[in-house]
Amino acid sequence: MDTPKVSKRNPCYLEAQRIEVREEILLTKFKMPSSPEAVPPFNTARFSIVCDGKTSLDQHSEKEMWFIIRGSGILNYKGESTEIAAGDAVYFESNAPHQLSNNGSIPIEVFSIWWGE
Repeated sequence: MDTPKVSKRNPCYLEAQRIEVREEILLTKFKMPSSPEAVPPFNTARFSIVCDGKTSLDQHSEKEMWFIIRGSGILNYKGESTEIAAGDAVYFESNAPHQLSNNGSIPIEVFSIWWGE
C-alpha cells in the first residue's frame, strides 16, 4: 500500500503501516500528524478479514466506531449478534465486548476510529 500523504511540506499528512495480525486479518494503522496544531483527538486504522475469518473478541476503554467499506459479516456486540454490510457504521461504548466474523463471499474491509474520554 502506498503511504497516503497530502504533501511533505504539509504537517497534516498520514503515514500508513500495514500489519498482519493473524493470517485472516490485515490491519493498516495510520500514524496521525505530528504537528501540535494538526493532532486530532482520535486514532484510525483500516483492517480486512478474509472469508470465514474473524477478529478476536475485543474490549477496551476507548470508544470506537467502525465504518464497513466492503463485504458483510456478523457483529457480536455485548453478546448479541447482528448482520452488518458495506455502508453500515457501528459504535462501541467503552469496555463493550465486540467481535466481527466474515460470513460473506468477499473479504470484509473496515475503517476504525477510536478515542478516549
